[in-house]
Amino acid sequence: ASSNNITMSVNNNPVSITGTMDAVSPICYNTSATLHISNCTGTIQWQQLIGSLWSDIQGANTATYQTPQLTTNTLYRAAISYSNYPLYYMTPVTVVVYPQTNGGVLSSAQAVCSGSTATLNLNGNNGTVEWQSSVDGINGWTAIGTSTIYNPIFITAAIFNTTYFRAKVVNGSCDIAYSNIIMVSITPSTFTGSVSAVSPICTGTASTLNLTGNFNTIQWQTSADKANMYQ
Repeated sequence: ASSNNITMSVNNNPVSITGTMDAVSPICYNTSATLHISNCTGTIQWQQLIGSLWSDIQGANTATYQTPQLTTNTLYRAAISYSNYPLYYMTPVTVVVYPQTNGGVLSSAQAVCSGSTATLNLNGNNGTVEWQSSVDGINGWTAIGTSTIYNPIFITAAIFNTTYFRAKVVNGSCDIAYSNIIMVSITPSTFTGSVSAVSPICTGTASTLNLTGNFNTIQWQTSADKANMYQ
């Protein structure tokens, strides 16, 4: 008598256990993210990494999980059970959280000569900077340039009138924050003025000089021949 050989195969990792976890985009500070697994017929248990341990999230057993509001980067994964097979752990996903938008602190007010530039120094920002100016510091803010680095320095165009400046900071697609506002004023132009006519004096006597129409600090000077060696 002859017998038939029977070959049996055992599937230790059914495709239905694995599924696919959708990609997660970075989120804004203090908002939540949606995690989702596609093509999974096993039982799902979402887990969160707390310290160095993975912890089950109570009640998180469906293909879609809405995280709580997050303020720091957080790792999640799903543990999948199917029939009598061992638990299958999906590759963890990190929910990246943009830090809270900070407008930073702009350098203090300054004064420049008419037609000169001003240097603006921003510290403590944490996003892309749009530099803005206004003629009154309240309305009509206009974009004048951008910076994409932290603690940027910006040199303005020539300034001819008192102008106000601020930084508008954007962190990804999240909230907008503004720096403080500073004023750049114009230093009045220097006017030499005119010295009044002086009558001849006797040797060894003094004369009074009178300067009118001047602006700013005065330094009187003398010369023996009106052309050289003013002191």
